[in-house]
Amino acid sequence: MLLVIQIGLVIWAWMRGWKAWALLPIVFAVVFGFVLGFGVMIANPEMTNEEFNDLTNPITIVSDIIFALILLAMVVKGRQKPAKHTDTSKDQGP
Repeated sequence: MLLVIQIGLVIWAWMRGWKAWALLPIVFAVVFGFVLGFGVMIANPEMTNEEFNDLTNPITIVSDIIFALILLAMVVKGRQKPAKHTDTSKDQGP
């Protein structure tokens, strides 16, 4: 369910002007999950699936909520476009 919410927030943030920047929290979440799982399995290769899930599930749930909150902040704030610089010093006359 949280994945569906995050995908919706990415689409919404994209439409609010963040474009490809809206994909970064999802990419970070996937990389974080991979590194967490890989690190836990390297540290203790004899760990059973139940022990692995008991250890990593709370961490991944909290991290997913944090990444969803980051996406929500991106949606609420929106991307502010830089102001276009206009040169007013052209031939103003003497």
